[in-house]
Amino acid sequence: MSVQLLNCKQLAEAIGRNPMYVSAMKRCGFVMRYAGRTTFKEALDWLAENPEFRMAQAYPKKTQPVPKPI
Repeated sequence: MSVQLLNCKQLAEAIGRNPMYVSAMKRCGFVMRYAGRTTFKEALDWLAENPEFRMAQAYPKKTQPVPKPI
């Protein structure tokens, strides 16, 4: 049995999320170590090790600039 390597888009489809979710995983430490590809099992293992992961961790909200006093 061979292991299927998935790119970002394929992995997103496999876990039922969008590609931005996988990109957020990568920004928070998930490594796609096979030339930008990974296995479904590695992704599930990472998600199990990081149960508190949320996309907001990778893309924090931008703060509004404070106006300068006149």
